[in-house]
Amino acid sequence: MRGRSSDLLFGSAGWLFADLMLALVVMVFLAAATSARKEPTSQPPPSAVTTTTTTTTPVTTTSTRPPGLLPDPVKVDVYVDTEALLRNDRGAIDGMLQNVRGTLAGPLAGRRVGVVLTFGSASGADIQRGIRVAGQFNDQVLRAYGDQFAGAAYRSYFQGGGDLSKITLEIFVFDH
Repeated sequence: MRGRSSDLLFGSAGWLFADLMLALVVMVFLAAATSARKEPTSQPPPSAVTTTTTTTTPVTTTSTRPPGLLPDPVKVDVYVDTEALLRNDRGAIDGMLQNVRGTLAGPLAGRRVGVVLTFGSASGADIQRGIRVAGQFNDQVLRAYGDQFAGAAYRSYFQGGGDLSKITLEIFVFDH
């Protein structure tokens, strides 16, 4: 029986220690929480009298909202010689640029371009060709377009379809 009473004594001492530690943690937490709420008060000594005068000047600010992209893109299909585009045929690319200028003159009149999503056509088995066509169109034609496309972000994508000369543009323009 002697072994059992010593186990009971040490077991009770362990629980007593755990309870005391818990009480100590709770007291420290409460002391920290209540002292954090007290706002320091600093009052001048009773013999010192201070007079302060403040003058405020109204400031007029005019804020203009930064330009944002319109949510609906200008969607345009253009038809080009994609083989000449992939060969970097300068004469054909210059012709494409003139064709695109004529096509986009109306829809983009007075607007600045922010983002261009370009979809190059290819057969379903050759997705990479469609992405290459779109990338070449962005690099060779749209970047040479002029100030309206300056600073625009370009992304090249694939679109399946039967007409391999078709390039679809989704052009997001700034609202002002």
